[in-house]
Amino acid sequence: MVAIVAAGAMLVAACSSADEPSASNSPGGAAVKGGTLRVVTNSDVTATMDPQREYYQLPFAYFRCCLQRTLMSYNGQDAAHDGTKVFPDLASEPPTVSDDSMTWTFKIKPGLMYSPPLETVEITAGDFIRAIMREFNPTVAGPYSFYYDVIEGVDAFKDGSSDTISGMTAIDDHTLEIKLTEPIGDLDYRFAMAATGPIPPNPDSPDDPLGVAQGHEDEGYGRFFVSSGPYMFEGSENMDFSVPADQQKPVTGYKPKRSLLFVRNPSWAQDDLRKAYVDAVDIQMELGEDGAVLQKKVQDDEFDTEFANGVAPETLQTFESDPELKDQIFKNPSFGNYYIALNTAVPPFDDEHVRRAVNFAVNKEGWRRFSGGESSGIIAGHFVPDGLLDDQLVDYNPFATPNNAGADSPEGLQSAMDEMKQSKYDTDKDGLCDAPECSGVLAIGVVGTQSEAADALISDNLAKVGVELNLKSLENATAYNKVFDPKAHLPVATFVGWLMDWPEAFTFFYATMYGKSILDQYNTNYTMIGATPEQLKKYGYSVTTVPSIDADLEACIPVTGPERVTCFANLDKKLTELGVVVPLVFSQNVNIVSSRVTNYTWSAFDSQTAFDQVALVAGSD
Repeated sequence: MVAIVAAGAMLVAACSSADEPSASNSPGGAAVKGGTLRVVTNSDVTATMDPQREYYQLPFAYFRCCLQRTLMSYNGQDAAHDGTKVFPDLASEPPTVSDDSMTWTFKIKPGLMYSPPLETVEITAGDFIRAIMREFNPTVAGPYSFYYDVIEGVDAFKDGSSDTISGMTAIDDHTLEIKLTEPIGDLDYRFAMAATGPIPPNPDSPDDPLGVAQGHEDEGYGRFFVSSGPYMFEGSENMDFSVPADQQKPVTGYKPKRSLLFVRNPSWAQDDLRKAYVDAVDIQMELGEDGAVLQKKVQDDEFDTEFANGVAPETLQTFESDPELKDQIFKNPSFGNYYIALNTAVPPFDDEHVRRAVNFAVNKEGWRRFSGGESSGIIAGHFVPDGLLDDQLVDYNPFATPNNAGADSPEGLQSAMDEMKQSKYDTDKDGLCDAPECSGVLAIGVVGTQSEAADALISDNLAKVGVELNLKSLENATAYNKVFDPKAHLPVATFVGWLMDWPEAFTFFYATMYGKSILDQYNTNYTMIGATPEQLKKYGYSVTTVPSIDADLEACIPVTGPERVTCFANLDKKLTELGVVVPLVFSQNVNIVSSRVTNYTWSAFDSQTAFDQVALVAGSD
């Protein structure tokens, strides 16, 4: 799951006075219902809340907590309280799996209805088939459709030779059977992702294959989304699906680049995973605003929390040193990473020695200092968080430099220059990249005092080995939309990170480093590693070959048990040594909340405050 992630090393429980409920980072904290949770963020989502298009931490969290139930889902807790496990949600029980793992059967809870204006429409098996069909619709271009390629009949549906997906069958309204083309053991996790959430039929046009999403392929279904969760967009009840799609008016509760407002869904009855204490969640977007400014607003109780994955160093110091604030800051581990992506199809990064020189040159400790210090994460020597590799690579770091200072240490600079001397782009072999391709190299980062300072440090580090960056700082969602496009030929992305799609190392490789996962739109393989000559030609690259780990990844997929973890650990080593990314930190998360928040709960899947679990002190409006 695409994300910008940073966090802290330990779980912290807050306390308050005896006449107020206690905040906690565990289930069961004292809480009352009511009030509006006020959230601020400096970024919009990337695809207007379209569940088949979004592949980003913010909308994933919004869908899970609030707007959407899926067959399987998460409990909104931390890892110590089973937050990395999937549980039945719209399914009535865990799926039944055949002995060969090729047929999965989900039973669906009866009597569950959609939000207004479809409060009389029951959620049934066909609604999940509709969602997967939409994920593979060529106009929608679902960014992680590759996770569902294993479903029988998908290829025929994609090439237009079939108008259905033969491997998905509604046995009856409450039984969904899925047949696969190869055995996998994680389909339950894949059906906890937002793209698989149910899409209702259109009662006024029951033959529309995409139901109420029909006609919203281009501009997106998000502003016409019908909820199955505890909340819905304000104004959902006024949507009218009886008129053509281009005449339908979107919900008032989502104003792109401005705000999101979730209000209670009257169709929802208490489910097993979500407490949904607050009456509404009001999310205000202050695009590109500096984090410290937003965090001061939380400190002043103007907002209850900031949707972000870290805080400014001055915010951290203020909250930790002030007795009245120290119970309002929380630090949590996160199954995510930050890294710099180097596009292997763009010179000079088609040269392994240039990439390796860059890995030696980057001052990771300096980057971490600008990003919040030790609380922002653990310095990464490789790609996948250690917790997903059973700590097999804890001491592995092929580009280690003294104090992780990179080219800002004499030894690090020498190592970087020694690598550069072996590159074809160092024409006089003096350790500096001096070919024309090394000047004016476009690098995309994100706006904000901390991020821009960290990017300036990276630029200075790379200049010491002759790579001159042309830095551009953009708002988060805009920056991601740039790197999502393989035709943009973006050489360097300084800001990217990855969260687990589900708790396994597999999800760190398949979407980000697998050639067969490269997409025309919403592409998350920013390095283009594994691209075939045909793909490179299609996207207009002059480079004709790039490195690949595809065969190694495919060899790991059928492996099970401890050997599977070891296989992914070895794959991580190979990827790291190719230098296609510069691993920065394994992220940790720091959240702050207002004095109104109680029952603070961390969601391991969201890597964020669980909006469906937190509550406000009694009397909050």
